[in-house]
Amino acid sequence: MIKTTKRAGFIECVITLFALSCVSVQANETVATEKLTIKSSVSAEFPDGVHFKYLTFLADELDMELAITHMTYNRRITSLRSGVIDIMTGLRSTFPENGDFVYLQPSYTSTSNAYFIRNDQRTRLFTIRDLDGKTIAITAIDKPYISALEKLGAKVVVILSLEQKIKLLQRKRIDAFEHVQSSGLSEIAKKGLSEQIIVAPYKTASVNHFHFALSTGSELMSRKSEIEAIIARAVEMGTFAKIRAEHYKNGNNAKK
Repeated sequence: MIKTTKRAGFIECVITLFALSCVSVQANETVATEKLTIKSSVSAEFPDGVHFKYLTFLADELDMELAITHMTYNRRITSLRSGVIDIMTGLRSTFPENGDFVYLQPSYTSTSNAYFIRNDQRTRLFTIRDLDGKTIAITAIDKPYISALEKLGAKVVVILSLEQKIKLLQRKRIDAFEHVQSSGLSEIAKKGLSEQIIVAPYKTASVNHFHFALSTGSELMSRKSEIEAIIARAVEMGTFAKIRAEHYKNGNNAKK
Protein backbone atom coordinates (compact mmCIF):
# COMPACT_ATOMS: atom_id res chain seq x y z
CA MET A 1 0.00 0.00 0.00
CA ILE A 2 2.84 2.31 0.86
CA LYS A 3 4.62 1.48 -2.43
CA THR A 4 1.42 2.27 -4.39
CA THR A 5 1.10 5.64 -2.68
CA LYS A 6 4.71 6.54 -3.43
CA ARG A 7 4.30 5.50 -7.04
CA ALA A 8 1.11 7.54 -7.36
CA GLY A 9 2.86 10.51 -5.84
CA PHE A 10 5.76 10.15 -8.25
CA ILE A 11 3.42 9.98 -11.25
CA GLU A 12 1.53 13.07 -10.01
CA CYS A 13 4.81 14.93 -9.65
CA VAL A 14 5.85 14.01 -13.20
CA ILE A 15 2.49 15.17 -14.58
CA THR A 16 2.76 18.45 -12.67
CA LEU A 17 6.27 19.12 -13.95
CA PHE A 18 5.18 18.34 -17.51
CA ALA A 19 2.24 20.74 -17.22
CA LEU A 20 4.46 23.50 -15.86
CA SER A 21 6.92 22.88 -18.67
CA CYS A 22 4.16 23.28 -21.26
CA VAL A 23 3.02 26.54 -19.66
CA SER A 24 6.63 27.77 -19.68
CA VAL A 25 7.05 26.88 -23.36
CA GLN A 26 3.79 28.64 -24.24
CA ALA A 27 4.87 31.75 -22.29
CA ASN A 28 8.22 31.78 -24.06
CA GLU A 29 6.53 31.43 -27.43
CA THR A 30 4.23 34.35 -26.57
CA VAL A 31 7.19 36.53 -25.62
CA ALA A 32 9.07 35.48 -28.75
CA THR A 33 6.20 36.33 -31.08
CA GLU A 34 5.12 39.58 -29.41
CA LYS A 35 5.93 42.53 -31.67
CA LEU A 36 7.39 45.82 -30.51
CA THR A 37 5.35 48.97 -31.12
CA ILE A 38 6.06 52.22 -32.97
CA LYS A 39 4.32 55.21 -31.40
CA SER A 40 3.29 57.86 -33.89
CA SER A 41 0.54 60.34 -34.65
CA VAL A 42 -1.56 61.70 -37.49
CA SER A 43 -4.19 64.39 -37.79
CA ALA A 44 -7.67 63.60 -36.46
CA GLU A 45 -8.89 65.31 -39.63
CA PHE A 46 -7.34 62.52 -41.71
CA PRO A 47 -7.14 59.44 -39.44
CA ASP A 48 -6.63 57.02 -42.33
CA GLY A 49 -4.97 59.50 -44.68
CA VAL A 50 -1.78 59.17 -46.66
CA HIS A 51 0.42 59.80 -43.61
CA PHE A 52 -1.22 56.86 -41.82
CA LYS A 53 -0.54 54.69 -44.87
CA TYR A 54 3.13 55.73 -45.01
CA LEU A 55 3.53 54.85 -41.33
CA THR A 56 1.73 51.53 -41.79
CA PHE A 57 4.12 50.65 -44.61
CA LEU A 58 7.14 51.47 -42.45
CA ALA A 59 5.83 49.49 -39.47
CA ASP A 60 5.21 46.47 -41.69
CA GLU A 61 8.73 46.69 -43.10
CA LEU A 62 10.15 46.79 -39.56
CA ASP A 63 7.80 43.97 -38.45
CA MET A 64 6.42 46.19 -35.69
CA GLU A 65 2.97 47.16 -34.44
CA LEU A 66 1.79 50.74 -35.00
CA ALA A 67 0.12 52.76 -32.23
CA ILE A 68 -1.48 55.96 -33.54
CA THR A 69 -2.81 58.94 -31.61
CA HIS A 70 -4.49 61.97 -33.17
CA MET A 71 -2.83 65.37 -32.80
CA THR A 72 -2.53 68.66 -34.62
CA TYR A 73 0.58 69.20 -36.73
CA ASN A 74 2.29 71.50 -34.24
CA ARG A 75 1.47 69.23 -31.30
CA ARG A 76 2.99 66.32 -33.21
CA ILE A 77 6.26 68.22 -33.54
CA THR A 78 6.23 69.00 -29.80
CA SER A 79 5.52 65.33 -28.99
CA LEU A 80 8.34 64.23 -31.28
CA ARG A 81 10.77 66.57 -29.54
CA SER A 82 9.72 65.34 -26.09
CA GLY A 83 9.77 61.66 -27.04
CA VAL A 84 6.04 61.10 -26.55
CA ILE A 85 6.01 59.66 -30.07
CA ASP A 86 8.85 57.79 -31.75
CA ILE A 87 8.44 58.92 -35.32
CA MET A 88 6.58 61.48 -37.40
CA THR A 89 5.93 61.86 -41.08
CA GLY A 90 5.21 64.96 -43.13
CA LEU A 91 7.97 67.09 -41.64
CA ARG A 92 9.56 69.73 -43.84
CA SER A 93 13.31 70.09 -43.58
CA THR A 94 12.97 73.74 -42.50
CA PHE A 95 12.46 72.86 -38.83
CA PRO A 96 15.66 72.89 -36.72
CA GLU A 97 16.46 69.54 -35.10
CA ASN A 98 18.00 71.05 -31.94
CA GLY A 99 19.08 67.60 -30.80
CA ASP A 100 15.49 66.54 -30.10
CA PHE A 101 14.93 64.64 -33.33
CA VAL A 102 16.71 63.73 -36.55
CA TYR A 103 15.49 63.86 -40.13
CA LEU A 104 15.60 60.44 -41.75
CA GLN A 105 17.24 60.52 -45.17
CA PRO A 106 16.31 60.65 -47.94
CA SER A 107 13.08 62.65 -48.10
CA TYR A 108 10.23 60.38 -49.13
CA THR A 109 8.44 62.91 -51.35
CA SER A 110 8.65 66.45 -52.73
CA THR A 111 5.57 68.57 -53.31
CA SER A 112 4.69 72.11 -54.31
CA ASN A 113 2.61 74.44 -52.21
CA ALA A 114 0.07 76.91 -53.53
CA TYR A 115 -1.92 79.86 -52.30
CA PHE A 116 -5.67 79.33 -52.37
CA ILE A 117 -8.03 82.30 -52.75
CA ARG A 118 -11.71 83.00 -53.36
CA ASN A 119 -12.60 83.05 -57.04
CA ASP A 120 -14.05 86.55 -56.71
CA GLN A 121 -10.59 87.74 -55.58
CA ARG A 122 -8.59 86.04 -58.33
CA THR A 123 -7.09 89.31 -59.58
CA ARG A 124 -5.62 90.20 -56.20
CA LEU A 125 -2.72 87.75 -55.95
CA PHE A 126 -0.76 87.80 -59.20
CA THR A 127 2.77 88.55 -57.97
CA ILE A 128 4.80 88.30 -54.80
CA ARG A 129 4.22 92.03 -54.21
CA ASP A 130 0.50 91.33 -53.89
CA LEU A 131 1.13 89.56 -50.58
CA ASP A 132 1.54 93.01 -49.02
CA GLY A 133 -1.42 93.72 -46.75
CA LYS A 134 -2.92 90.23 -47.12
CA THR A 135 -3.84 87.93 -44.24
CA ILE A 136 -2.37 84.52 -45.05
CA ALA A 137 -3.13 81.30 -43.17
CA ILE A 138 -0.50 78.57 -42.88
CA THR A 139 -0.54 75.28 -40.95
CA ALA A 140 2.84 74.98 -39.26
CA ILE A 141 4.76 77.33 -37.01
CA ASP A 142 7.68 77.74 -39.41
CA LYS A 143 9.46 80.81 -38.07
CA PRO A 144 11.77 81.49 -41.06
CA TYR A 145 8.85 81.27 -43.47
CA ILE A 146 6.59 83.43 -41.29
CA SER A 147 9.36 86.02 -41.04
CA ALA A 148 9.78 86.06 -44.83
CA LEU A 149 6.05 86.63 -45.37
CA GLU A 150 5.91 89.38 -42.76
CA LYS A 151 8.82 91.18 -44.45
CA LEU A 152 6.67 91.23 -47.59
CA GLY A 153 3.93 92.97 -45.61
CA ALA A 154 1.66 89.97 -45.07
CA LYS A 155 -0.11 89.19 -41.83
CA VAL A 156 0.35 85.51 -40.97
CA VAL A 157 -2.02 83.39 -38.90
CA VAL A 158 -1.38 79.78 -37.95
CA ILE A 159 -4.43 77.58 -38.54
CA LEU A 160 -4.47 74.01 -37.29
CA SER A 161 -6.34 72.28 -40.09
CA LEU A 162 -7.23 72.51 -43.77
CA GLU A 163 -10.90 72.44 -42.78
CA GLN A 164 -10.46 75.61 -40.73
CA LYS A 165 -8.51 77.32 -43.50
CA ILE A 166 -11.31 76.68 -45.98
CA LYS A 167 -13.99 77.94 -43.58
CA LEU A 168 -12.06 81.12 -42.78
CA LEU A 169 -11.52 81.83 -46.46
CA GLN A 170 -15.23 81.34 -47.20
CA ARG A 171 -16.13 83.71 -44.37
CA LYS A 172 -13.61 86.29 -45.66
CA ARG A 173 -11.64 86.19 -42.42
CA ILE A 174 -8.45 85.60 -44.38
CA ASP A 175 -7.37 86.60 -47.90
CA ALA A 176 -5.61 83.35 -48.77
CA PHE A 177 -4.22 80.18 -47.30
CA GLU A 178 -1.18 78.15 -48.21
CA HIS A 179 -1.33 74.37 -48.52
CA VAL A 180 0.10 71.50 -50.53
CA GLN A 181 -1.56 72.03 -53.91
CA SER A 182 -2.59 68.42 -54.60
CA SER A 183 -4.21 67.75 -51.23
CA GLY A 184 -5.79 71.22 -51.11
CA LEU A 185 -7.44 70.75 -54.51
CA SER A 186 -8.59 67.26 -53.52
CA GLU A 187 -10.35 68.47 -50.38
CA ILE A 188 -11.88 71.51 -52.11
CA ALA A 189 -13.28 69.28 -54.87
CA LYS A 190 -14.65 66.86 -52.29
CA LYS A 191 -16.55 69.73 -50.67
CA GLY A 192 -17.90 70.89 -54.04
CA LEU A 193 -16.11 74.22 -53.77
CA SER A 194 -13.96 74.13 -56.90
CA GLU A 195 -15.83 77.08 -58.41
CA GLN A 196 -15.56 79.16 -55.24
CA ILE A 197 -11.96 78.47 -54.15
CA ILE A 198 -9.11 78.39 -56.66
CA VAL A 199 -5.32 78.36 -56.83
CA ALA A 200 -3.97 81.90 -56.97
CA PRO A 201 -2.21 83.03 -60.17
CA TYR A 202 0.91 83.75 -58.10
CA LYS A 203 2.86 80.52 -57.71
CA THR A 204 5.25 79.93 -54.87
CA ALA A 205 8.73 78.98 -56.01
CA SER A 206 9.34 76.66 -53.07
CA VAL A 207 9.39 72.90 -53.32
CA ASN A 208 8.89 71.11 -50.03
CA HIS A 209 10.94 68.04 -49.22
CA PHE A 210 9.10 65.91 -46.68
CA HIS A 211 10.81 63.52 -44.29
CA PHE A 212 10.17 60.96 -41.63
CA ALA A 213 11.67 62.30 -38.40
CA LEU A 214 12.83 60.19 -35.46
CA SER A 215 12.88 61.30 -31.82
CA THR A 216 16.40 61.07 -30.38
CA GLY A 217 14.81 59.68 -27.20
CA SER A 218 13.29 56.74 -29.06
CA GLU A 219 14.65 53.19 -28.83
CA LEU A 220 14.34 53.16 -32.62
CA MET A 221 17.48 55.30 -32.82
CA SER A 222 19.40 52.01 -32.66
CA ARG A 223 17.68 51.04 -35.95
CA LYS A 224 18.13 54.42 -37.67
CA SER A 225 20.38 53.05 -40.44
CA GLU A 226 17.96 50.20 -41.09
CA ILE A 227 14.98 52.57 -41.31
CA GLU A 228 16.83 54.91 -43.67
CA ALA A 229 17.70 51.94 -45.89
CA ILE A 230 13.99 51.00 -46.03
CA ILE A 231 13.05 54.60 -46.96
CA ALA A 232 15.77 54.84 -49.62
CA ARG A 233 14.70 51.55 -51.18
CA ALA A 234 11.03 52.59 -51.16
CA VAL A 235 11.87 55.93 -52.81
CA GLU A 236 13.91 54.19 -55.49
CA MET A 237 11.08 51.72 -56.19
CA GLY A 238 8.43 54.45 -56.19
CA THR A 239 6.57 52.89 -53.26
CA PHE A 240 5.61 56.15 -51.55
CA ALA A 241 4.50 57.66 -54.86
CA LYS A 242 2.30 54.61 -55.48
CA ILE A 243 0.77 54.82 -52.00
CA ARG A 244 -0.04 58.50 -52.54
CA ALA A 245 -1.41 57.97 -56.07
CA GLU A 246 -3.59 55.08 -54.94
CA HIS A 247 -4.90 57.14 -52.06
CA TYR A 248 -5.99 59.98 -54.34
CA LYS A 249 -7.30 57.57 -56.98
CA ASN A 250 -9.78 56.20 -54.44
CA GLY A 251 -11.25 59.66 -53.91
CA ASN A 252 -9.63 60.27 -50.55
CA ASN A 253 -8.38 63.57 -49.26
CA ALA A 254 -4.92 63.72 -47.84
CA LYS A 255 -3.13 65.95 -45.49
CA LYS A 256 0.17 67.15 -46.84
